[in-house]
Amino acid sequence: MLKIGIADLDTSHPGRWVPILQGWDSVAVAACWDGGSVRPPGYARQFAAEHNIPEVVPALADMIALVDVVFVQGCNWDLHVERVRPFVEAGKGVYIDKPLAGNVADLLQLKAWAAEGADIIGGSSLRCCEEVKRMHAQSQGSDLHTIFASGPNDFFNYGIHVIEMVQGVIGRERSSPAVAVTHLGSHGSERLLVDYANGLQVVLELGAAGGFFLSVSGGNGRWSATVDSDFYRALLQDVVAHFRDERPFPADIDLLCEAVMVLLAGRESMRRGRLTPVRVDELRADGPGFDGHSFTEDYRASVG
Repeated sequence: MLKIGIADLDTSHPGRWVPILQGWDSVAVAACWDGGSVRPPGYARQFAAEHNIPEVVPALADMIALVDVVFVQGCNWDLHVERVRPFVEAGKGVYIDKPLAGNVADLLQLKAWAAEGADIIGGSSLRCCEEVKRMHAQSQGSDLHTIFASGPNDFFNYGIHVIEMVQGVIGRERSSPAVAVTHLGSHGSERLLVDYANGLQVVLELGAAGGFFLSVSGGNGRWSATVDSDFYRALLQDVVAHFRDERPFPADIDLLCEAVMVLLAGRESMRRGRLTPVRVDELRADGPGFDGHSFTEDYRASVG
């Protein structure tokens, strides 16, 4: 039995994910804790009662002895490293809800822990959706030329879905480093060009109207899809299979961190001016990140 704990109950994800997890005989949601960034005092007990979670711990460290894996689900990505640290030090598995982190320094810390043997995965549910997996399979054996990916809402918190969909289509086995990102312009959305070391070019449309869309062209054909499948269930199947050692998660820590780096480089290209490429390896640990604290203040106001 895989015992899972939920750390931070900020977003709608815990309420949507826990019933899926509890429907599987191989999984138990054993404990929860909330840091109070978004929800009022006492919310964790209310959540636990609604979802039949047996333990509400008063301190995050109290969860360590109760679980095999922690899901870190706070919307303030600047707190993710702080939340993860005690579980990494205790040798527990970690899933970090998207976005993984918002700055280079935090990404480097996560990569350092992974290099020391920590089992850290996370990111967007769109990476694991049926449409992305089907395109990945359809394009096997094909030299990928161009990918267009589009998604709604904000540049980072939702934009991470768009770049992770692209990574899912490419797949771990044929991934090539993202080299540079260029802001192509703003007209109802933000458009970024991502150049990869192997010659692949990707156009990301962030903040577009409608849902999530992908179009892929390669040497053996072209494929496109609009995402409408149950991507939460698909993600959780992959997460549970990973932590039960049944199959590896579709992305390792390097790919997960690269998704954030692409958007950091894209924002820097926007700052420098349209059509100015920014190399991903230019980004520094002391450079500006996406502000998780400000995002959380706005998010709290929106749900309050």
